[in-house]
Amino acid sequence: MNDKNDPRARLVAETFHDDWSGGPASEFALHAAAHARTRRTLRRALATGGALVAVAAVVFFTTSRRTAAPPAVSSVAVVAKSAPAYEIISDDELVALLRGRPLLILPQERADRRFVILAQSTR
Repeated sequence: MNDKNDPRARLVAETFHDDWSGGPASEFALHAAAHARTRRTLRRALATGGALVAVAAVVFFTTSRRTAAPPAVSSVAVVAKSAPAYEIISDDELVALLRGRPLLILPQERADRRFVILAQSTR
């Protein structure tokens, strides 16, 4: 009711003028204004504190990741691509390669069978 041209606002202001300047309404208004200022200050402090905590958390996490040990460099030499370490052959090719040579097949506990080519007998 700040509009001075409004007759109702002027009537209310004239009717309660004495109460608002020094009576219980004045104390109520002062107390309400102080409470509003306190809440505004508290709200600003919480917003500022929250922003500071967020910035500190971001700085902490980026710094902690940056100071981690550099990744270990592998000392294993890279082998140039050459022929594979094994070759898959058919049964006929295996029989042709082993013709006349003894072959020992050993069962393994945790793997497939192991094939061992024995030395050629001198008979």
